[in-house]
Amino acid sequence: MLRHWDSLQVPRYLHKKLGVAYTLEELLEESYGETLEAWCPGAARSVRGHLEVVVERMARATRAECIGLSSA
Repeated sequence: MLRHWDSLQVPRYLHKKLGVAYTLEELLEESYGETLEAWCPGAARSVRGHLEVVVERMARATRAECIGLSSA
């Protein structure tokens, strides 16, 4: 998704509850904003910025960190 962000970032995603067309960033913020903030607390970032940090952290995570047995 990150590789194709720019081509996906157009208002074409329909929020089923609101019936409003969203961009990818708006849809992900609406649906997963709190989760992204929990994964990357602190500095205000765009959704894409949060995802980039999360992907980097997940790539370096141990198995124990992934299943929550160890603190990050």
